[in-house]
Amino acid sequence: MQRTRTEVQPTSGASKTAGAPRFGEAPPPELAGAVPSRLRIRNTTLVLPSILLAGDLLMLESAFLSVYWARFLSGWFAVPKGVPDLAIYLLGSLGMLLVFLVIFHAHGMYDLRRRPTFADDITGLARSVITATLFLVAIAFFYRGYSFSRSFALGFMATSYVALVAGRLFARYLHLLARAHGVGLERVAVLGRNAAQERLLRALRQRPGLGMEVAGEILLADDEPGRLPALGRLAQVEQVVERHHLDGILVTLPLREVERFLPLLEALADSQVRVTFVPDLQDLRATNLRLQSVAGLPFLELRQVTLTGIHRVFKRAFDLVVAGLFCVLGAPLMLGIALVVRLTSPGPVLFRQQRVGRDGTVFQMLKFRTMRQDAESHTGPVFARAGDPRTTPAGRWLRRLSLDELPQLYNVLRGEMSLVGPRPERPVFVEEFRSAIPRYFERHKVRCGITGWAQVNGLRGDTPLEERTLYDIYYLENWSLALDVKILALTLRSVLSRRNAY
Repeated sequence: MQRTRTEVQPTSGASKTAGAPRFGEAPPPELAGAVPSRLRIRNTTLVLPSILLAGDLLMLESAFLSVYWARFLSGWFAVPKGVPDLAIYLLGSLGMLLVFLVIFHAHGMYDLRRRPTFADDITGLARSVITATLFLVAIAFFYRGYSFSRSFALGFMATSYVALVAGRLFARYLHLLARAHGVGLERVAVLGRNAAQERLLRALRQRPGLGMEVAGEILLADDEPGRLPALGRLAQVEQVVERHHLDGILVTLPLREVERFLPLLEALADSQVRVTFVPDLQDLRATNLRLQSVAGLPFLELRQVTLTGIHRVFKRAFDLVVAGLFCVLGAPLMLGIALVVRLTSPGPVLFRQQRVGRDGTVFQMLKFRTMRQDAESHTGPVFARAGDPRTTPAGRWLRRLSLDELPQLYNVLRGEMSLVGPRPERPVFVEEFRSAIPRYFERHKVRCGITGWAQVNGLRGDTPLEERTLYDIYYLENWSLALDVKILALTLRSVLSRRNAY
């Protein structure tokens, strides 16, 4: 049956909303986080993966040849068995490239949805390089036709990781240049105006590596044009897709309204447009949906718990090693900060405040004092905010660089905190939030942290606790040591760029 095509016309409601964007209007950059589309090239979703793949091959082979030269030809190391045949090693490098690429693909190193940022590359490459090297060593052990140098394998593992990180950094720089000319962007529209849409737009702004250009929104029958450009109504979605050259549609409707976008799937059944459902996880009281197939039936798992048992042991060992190292290396810096605090404002160097930790245990959290002694004498317990007048001159500098948090390393060593975890709150706030925010107290199933998943995603200070709680629960349900390393790396980047601190 042939579908009837009609032109999408502005609705009469468009004139009722002051300042509303017109149909087909280009999206404001502050909303969509996109670059101008003047030179956008269609069907370029393979641009960055292709650059990454080519860069990985080049870096791996370069690292292989560099280690061969350093180990056998440079004269830096003894070669009691003589220099091995380069041709054999070059032939082995072809097998090495194949193994690395297969493992990289299995670990999602070319899936930009899973690894949108350079920090994702750093952690993913570490896991992939170790796995691939161990696999190659195992193959060399069982293969008796030729004996490869074990010291060469160790040198190659370290050198290849450094080379791959440098290659990824350069590849992402090239991709930024390409995106500045509209290459590699996926043009999408959103359907469903609610809190989930706001979180989605913020995530796309914060993660430009996702490569999505938000053209505007598709309106339901009862929607009025809003902040985003109105591209058309859901009833004319086929014409909307063709007119605005959409590559995908992001649906943010709540599950209780799922029947409202079923016609969308039917209308686009014969098209190449990707339709992605972005569930409102806060409405579901869930943070991680996992789809499994059981006996051919789809099972959607809403709750998982990862930070239990032996995982807690690994996390605690990681905390002790890293916190101890930071304490030793950072001792001169902390001594200098203590002198600055002491000499620039009256009062103690350290600020002690009761916070609620794991299982509701109350402890004394330590920070370098950044406010006047009488900061809450007139206001009572309140959240810090940007430009807080209670902050001392030295305190503003410490907060901007997050150096006031350094004494919490002592809390970590004492077992009261972790390097990474939900940020601890004061008892007066916990009692208020646990009854008002669903699943809030689940944050206290683990040690609280100096930094956390919510903080590196820009949710700090007086941002809504509901959203911070959602990010904290996501961390609990998706914990891994690699995630902890990633959060620490993102925290360091945020500190160096002076973002999200006050």
